[in-house]
Amino acid sequence: MKHLELIYKKFLESKKISIDSRKDCSNSIFFAIKGENFNGNIYAEEAIQKGALMAIVDDAKYKKNDKYIVVRNSLRTLQKIAEKHKNKSNFEIIAITGTNGKTTTKEIIYNILKSKFKTEYTKGNFNNHIGVPLTILSCVDKNTRFLVLEMGANKKNDIKKLCEISKPKYGIITNIGKAHLEGFKKEENILKTKTELYDYIYSQNGSIFINKDDVKLNKAAKKINKIYYNDEIVNCEKHKSNPFLQMKININGKSYKLKTNFIGDYNINNILAGISVGLFLKISADDIIRSIEKYKPEINRSQLIKKNNTIILDAYNANPTSMQKSIDSFSRMRTQNKKTIIIGDMMELGMFAEKEHMEIVRKIKDSEFENIILCGYIFYNSKDDLLKNEKIKYFKNKKDLEIFLEKEKIKDNSVLIKGSRKMELETLTKFL
Repeated sequence: MKHLELIYKKFLESKKISIDSRKDCSNSIFFAIKGENFNGNIYAEEAIQKGALMAIVDDAKYKKNDKYIVVRNSLRTLQKIAEKHKNKSNFEIIAITGTNGKTTTKEIIYNILKSKFKTEYTKGNFNNHIGVPLTILSCVDKNTRFLVLEMGANKKNDIKKLCEISKPKYGIITNIGKAHLEGFKKEENILKTKTELYDYIYSQNGSIFINKDDVKLNKAAKKINKIYYNDEIVNCEKHKSNPFLQMKININGKSYKLKTNFIGDYNINNILAGISVGLFLKISADDIIRSIEKYKPEINRSQLIKKNNTIILDAYNANPTSMQKSIDSFSRMRTQNKKTIIIGDMMELGMFAEKEHMEIVRKIKDSEFENIILCGYIFYNSKDDLLKNEKIKYFKNKKDLEIFLEKEKIKDNSVLIKGSRKMELETLTKFL
């Protein structure tokens, strides 16, 4: 790419990338990214008018003057600039992928590492082929030691490509479960795709942090350098949730009490992963514990809300594995209140959608929950006479459920709300 040096030199001057002309473009390099429903080239002129120093376009008809650079593919150029920046920088990347727990593990590790090192991390859900290069290019402080980088995938080779851009030295796969089956087609493809991270780390003689109890991942890890958690060095001796997770943790033979702001015992392995990273990088156990205890999860991620009910809002996203883990954890949670679950459709399951939704209903239909409320077109159309239960209530859409909640007035319950992002179930809290 003949323009790469010129673009990178301009980036080093500006230290700022933009891809959305509606936001602040001043003193930035604007990349005109194209997608299924948008063409960034159209907005390049607006970005220049708003102060962008340069616009990278991949359609020559949008070039107005010398501030525009025409390339074959704007997205690929963005990725190449990020790759070049990583090669010229000194920070090391800890890459995190997996079916569930990626974001939580990323947040835990970031909060531990920043107690000792200048550390950056993936903001929000910037974990794809666009978000990863943008995150790398946000690391412009020469004192940055680590970047904790989240990697998402919904089809084969996604992780491989992200590794080629980011070149991680360390890696974590949190777990392998059912998600994005529409793109992956079958569960074994999820394992193959996620372990592309292991393949890259092995090729670079890097190291992985791995749950010693995870048979599937250990089998896939082969001869890679491993740092274990859930082993004799770092493990959870006992725990309780009522509702916040409290743990007694063994670190190198010494017991530590840990009071977290997490809800759900499925977070135990995420916490142990973070501890193992901190210990490996010579952060003291006391500082690690302190960092975890200070951290509060993001909005909609196992968020506790107290109103007429005690609500556990876990509506950021959902797949069959995370849904079952959330329900199981909620079932085990100690509380004097009756329990209600409100769960919404799980997206991106393709031909597996009806089967996976029916499987969730099958597992909860004889549970001891006071109310089982299912919301969404897929759940509604997965109704089966064999799965009938008077406690189960089906709603085709959220509006119908809102009318029901406004009329029925559930009170003094512990309520779990879980569903895919598209369902936006967080709006139900005003009726509870």
